[in-house]
Amino acid sequence: MNMYHSLEVRSGALSKSLAKNELIKVLINISLYTLLIVSTVLLSYYLIKTPNWEQSIITSISTIIYISGLVLIFMNIGFGFTFIYLLYLGIAHLGVAISQIIDSEALLKFRNYRGGVSWFFSSSTNYVIALTGIAMFVYIVSAIVASSISSLKKKNEQKTFNQGPREILYMGFVLLSLGSVYLIIALISGSLNIKGNYMDYRETMGELPGYAWLIFSVAVGITLIVATGNKKNIKYGFILFMIPTFIFLITGNRGEVMYPLAAAFSVLFVRGYKLNVRFFVVGIIVVLLVIPMIFQMRSVGLSNFNYKNDFTYRITDPFVEFGLTQRPFVVTAEWVRTGEEFAKGKTYLLPLERIIGKLPFYERPPLDISNRYYIKDRVPGLGYSVLAEAYFNFGKLGLILIPAVIGMVLTFFGDRASGYWGLSIMGAVMSTLINNLRNSFIFVPGHLIMITFIFLICYFVKTKKVNK
Repeated sequence: MNMYHSLEVRSGALSKSLAKNELIKVLINISLYTLLIVSTVLLSYYLIKTPNWEQSIITSISTIIYISGLVLIFMNIGFGFTFIYLLYLGIAHLGVAISQIIDSEALLKFRNYRGGVSWFFSSSTNYVIALTGIAMFVYIVSAIVASSISSLKKKNEQKTFNQGPREILYMGFVLLSLGSVYLIIALISGSLNIKGNYMDYRETMGELPGYAWLIFSVAVGITLIVATGNKKNIKYGFILFMIPTFIFLITGNRGEVMYPLAAAFSVLFVRGYKLNVRFFVVGIIVVLLVIPMIFQMRSVGLSNFNYKNDFTYRITDPFVEFGLTQRPFVVTAEWVRTGEEFAKGKTYLLPLERIIGKLPFYERPPLDISNRYYIKDRVPGLGYSVLAEAYFNFGKLGLILIPAVIGMVLTFFGDRASGYWGLSIMGAVMSTLINNLRNSFIFVPGHLIMITFIFLICYFVKTKKVNK
């Protein structure tokens, strides 16, 4: 009798504890939703009435949306595709503005780098910061809505870290190995210039046949390995990934390392990988130190870089460097402000027109400065912005449509992936979406076609094996 009574007491205590935890979670959610809504209303008021607000106020409001969204997604969806994309999206478009609040001299050392910093003091900067906050709000809401209505369930198979379909796993190792071998050969043969500065490297990179596909094969390769491998496979995959990582970093290519890692960790989190706090802290410290060093090293060249003389550090440096994606957005907003018409989807159609243009009866649009829809080379510096392109095409409507679609796709098919095949496909797509976040859309259709081709090969191998 006493035993039953004791069990009833424990059960009651556990129920109360669970109810208390659930109540706390509900209250936190309500508070965060309130912050999101109030912040978005304030930004909407600013965009409509354009009052003379300080930049620090607009940045703070957009940052509240960013941080609140990250916490909401973590609590309601978890670490994964949606969380990592927002993490990268926010720091890429708000990093400079946040740094300027923390340190008024954060931009001084960047004045002489490619693209400069004069763009940040444009009359369109505050407007762009507000637009960024609105775009993130749409992304956050669409992701949470997609999560709440999703009927897809994660199968246990992908969360056990057992080995998945071998044809996908082996394809991952083949792609990663091909990319690594190609880089080594290019390095040994002198086809890649690692002695000069970053622009010297970019020139030799442009002359290297298939370089874009080399980056693609490395990114997709490591993603397929972590999506289908067991712990041993994944360990070997990351060891192999260290080869291109080393070559990319010494040549100043941080993005070529960050894109694959962002996609790979999205997949690992969905598979149930538990984040080691010590590993996380060490990783953050390394990123905060290494990223600024690479940025400064690539400006003077590896052979000319002297750590004692050339390396200077401010705590805001890595955030400024990640946040330079704001630059093309500000420049794009200036085009519109000075009278240039919206592209109305033409930049998204350009890659398809280029493909159709190979037919004799269709004029192929050029990829040069004469084509205003080829936006890659129209901005100072390197890269572009997914938000800038959405705005350039459709204005404010684009900043509702594009983030909403991305948020829903990543949640439905990424965080709610239903097995090894679905997770592998979304991992490969994620590597492309992360790349597109800081670039124009021009390469995306080609990558999606190649991903489709890769999985058709895997499916063909699978069916052939079954039929034997």
